[in-house]
Amino acid sequence: MFKEFFIFQDYFNYIIEGVVGYGLKVTIAIALWYFLKLIVNKMGKILFKTLEKSRLEEKLEVTVFNFLKSFFKILTDFVIILIILPYLGVPITSIIAVFGSLGIAIGLAAQGILSNFVSGFIVLNSNF
Repeated sequence: MFKEFFIFQDYFNYIIEGVVGYGLKVTIAIALWYFLKLIVNKMGKILFKTLEKSRLEEKLEVTVFNFLKSFFKILTDFVIILIILPYLGVPITSIIAVFGSLGIAIGLAAQGILSNFVSGFIVLNSNF
């Protein structure tokens, strides 16, 4: 009877140690997320103030400015996630490889559309 109790106690201690250890990792990862987002937001405000000044001076279109702002936010969120995932024990090499091959596949499949998009971007930025 005591043998089963000690087996249960060892199993329970193993579960508690795992939950506490992983819970601590998740808590640190969330704190790291907020800290990195705070830094990125501060840098983004400085960057976008500079871009806003140059947009007004060079008469840059609002749509281009908003596109760059959205692209910056999405890109920084993705980079922050890639920074935090290895800390939680998730291997990111396969994730990066998948996104790289996906980018190449989309780029090759949409060459015409992308060239038209870039041409439109250039037309919006050019001063006549």
